[in-house]
Amino acid sequence: MNFEMKKPKKDKELPSVLSEKSISKIISSVDNLKHIADILAKLECIRTIGADINKLGERARKKDYKNGIKRL
Repeated sequence: MNFEMKKPKKDKELPSVLSEKSISKIISSVDNLKHIADILAKLECIRTIGADINKLGERARKKDYKNGIKRL
């Protein structure tokens, strides 16, 4: 017996999990300035990493296009 399962297509960009409104709600609920700074630093790291991942994907697609490789 041969069972094959098709995998769902992956999104090319990271989904935005938190909206600006929810982020501002989280920050406004925190009173300690150090905690606010920590939250903002972590959010900036997440945003930067997401942008870097998207750039890497674009580079890979351009390289594949030059080499004639088609990815599904």
